[in-house]
Amino acid sequence: MPTTITRRNERVEILILVDNKASPRFRAEHGFSVLVRMRQRSILFDTGAGAALSHNASVLGVGRDEIQVVVLSHGHYDHTGGLTWWEGEVSPTLYLSPYALQSRYSVRAGQARPIGMPAEARAWVNSLPPDRVVWTTEPHMIEEGCWVTGPISRSPHEDTGGPYFLDEEGRFPDPMLEDQAMWVETEEGLVVISGCAHAGIVSTLEYVIRVAGASKIRAVIGGFHLAHASVARLTYTAEHLARLGVHTLVPCHCTGEDAVSFLSRSLEGRVVTGEVGFRLSF
Repeated sequence: MPTTITRRNERVEILILVDNKASPRFRAEHGFSVLVRMRQRSILFDTGAGAALSHNASVLGVGRDEIQVVVLSHGHYDHTGGLTWWEGEVSPTLYLSPYALQSRYSVRAGQARPIGMPAEARAWVNSLPPDRVVWTTEPHMIEEGCWVTGPISRSPHEDTGGPYFLDEEGRFPDPMLEDQAMWVETEEGLVVISGCAHAGIVSTLEYVIRVAGASKIRAVIGGFHLAHASVARLTYTAEHLARLGVHTLVPCHCTGEDAVSFLSRSLEGRVVTGEVGFRLSF
């Protein structure tokens, strides 16, 4: 585990490839994917649901051969479906939790809907040679200055539950213990990327700060899973984001419009809504 920041990256660019929001020249979908360009590598964090990634990447001038690493935040279809983009091509190195391959379901009013990794994507993962797969059971360095968290310690103050189960009958709740984030060291502070923050966005940031041995968070970008959050949880989130001194917040995907409005009012000047094609450079 890192205890102090070593050499920071000289240049980092972050580009949203898949999101719920997109201008007409892109494809929007319920999903999330971000490209991180660094000195040595281009890293794709999540892959969207599958339909939008290749189109949006083409419009933005991103090719499969540019991407050396793919990180999966968790095993839901809207973050893993785009893995089939590499079928028949040279495979990137894949970082994911062993739990990401589990079957999982959304169960509402007794009706089950599969929401786990699509069968085609799971088959692609299982076809990879062992040296192309890194199972993240703890913090892991992708390259100097860039880390994936592995499982994140959680706070009881963030109820990140929902109608998520490991079985179609809805008997076994899915805690999504594999949920992980990624952080990048920059001269301006840490940049944290979250898929859905099923572990809680505050818990995620506090965990990154503790493990990275850092105190300054320059930006947080991704889904925060606040679409159905109570006012009490939104207040807790805004207060702790302020306490942590987050400079720029880029909510995407599953954050929810009401939550974005709440955070924008509470953290005036710090919130920028993400969409496909949005870039951050450090």
